[in-house]
Amino acid sequence: MITKEHLMDVRVRERYLKRGMVNPKEVEKMLAELPDLASEIQEVGLAQPALGDEDDFIED
Repeated sequence: MITKEHLMDVRVRERYLKRGMVNPKEVEKMLAELPDLASEIQEVGLAQPALGDEDDFIED
């Protein structure tokens, strides 16, 4: 059984929108109702080799 949460999952939502299984207005409403959690973020510093110069990540 497909739940509403599954239909709204960002990983599959576009597919369901194209198939007409999800109404775009429902998506807009769901997104508008999400709480603003910006004040609760915690930054994590991780190296992202794909964003830098390849030579920076080659070990000699």
